[in-house]
Amino acid sequence: MLVPVLIDQHGRIIDGHHRSRIADELGVRYQPVVHVVDDDEHAAAIAREVNLHRRHMDPEQRRAVVVALAEQGHSQVAIAEALKIGRGTLQRDIEGAHVGTLPDYVTAKDGKSYPRTLRPLTPHEARTEMRRAELAAQRLDYEPVPSISR
Repeated sequence: MLVPVLIDQHGRIIDGHHRSRIADELGVRYQPVVHVVDDDEHAAAIAREVNLHRRHMDPEQRRAVVVALAEQGHSQVAIAEALKIGRGTLQRDIEGAHVGTLPDYVTAKDGKSYPRTLRPLTPHEARTEMRRAELAAQRLDYEPVPSISR
């Protein structure tokens, strides 16, 4: 098993349900990693974090995570940093999705609570985001030349 099963202090699986089931069916022994959580929401946040770093999300999946985190009261900066996306992408995801009621206050990276602000991008930030998107599109179109081994 390349990625260990993650369980909470009560033995509930946080991440690795399929790995655990397959190992059990095959009779493979494995050592889960125990992570102490405060509550179910904390466990869900850990599962999201682990999956974000292990999987590539398509735009719809990313949009769903962005909306869920925004509705939970996380700041735009914290969400963008956690998902490794730019603010322009984040704002497009929020604007392009059906977002429920957003809380009046957000929790920032420093753990403090601040009033929610949805400021538009500055012209410089907008140009930067457009350039990032162009470069990303160019990288997708690039096909490396196969190397010739001697």
